[in-house]
Amino acid sequence: QSEAADLNTALEIIEANADKFDFDVNAAITEALAAGDLTAADVAAVTTAFSNLSDAGQSLVGQEAFDAVAGNPLYDSLSDADKAIVDGVGQ
Repeated sequence: QSEAADLNTALEIIEANADKFDFDVNAAITEALAAGDLTAADVAAVTTAFSNLSDAGQSLVGQEAFDAVAGNPLYDSLSDADKAIVDGVGQ
């Protein structure tokens, strides 16, 4: 996929799930892209993984305080299936 297609896919997923985020996810992604911390392909992978989470998982992962590490209360609250999806991002 082209970079534009990756970002369009990501934007569609974010817009469809806007109610699941408690922070400005578009601004966070824009800043990470500008800083070179993420590529368009990274953004597409993360948002696609997000769309595959259960509703409960999306509600947890969509919080700004979420961090995909053991010990983070939001991560620790994920189901095993949702943890597998989260842990698979970037692999």
